[in-house]
Amino acid sequence: MARLRFTLEEARDLAELLADNLIAGMSWGTTVRKIGATPASPDRQGKSSKHPTAWTVIYQIKVPEGSTIDGGEVFVEIDLESKSATLRDSF
Repeated sequence: MARLRFTLEEARDLAELLADNLIAGMSWGTTVRKIGATPASPDRQGKSSKHPTAWTVIYQIKVPEGSTIDGGEVFVEIDLESKSATLRDSF
């Protein structure tokens, strides 16, 4: 396995890019806005990097003015080693 060479900021940017690409392909992709990205587990590093390779990118559903919604978050799990992005089931 080749070493992944990137800074923590580059890892976050790549995680957000992979998540954005997944969301853009969804029929409801324009109804969410990105909140941010965080390591899925701060102590979980990949075998090929000194930085976390598992990330969670969080989106929030855009709610029309005057409406309310219960929950409303979309979580995308990112694995930088395999460059995969998957939607996480709700809790």
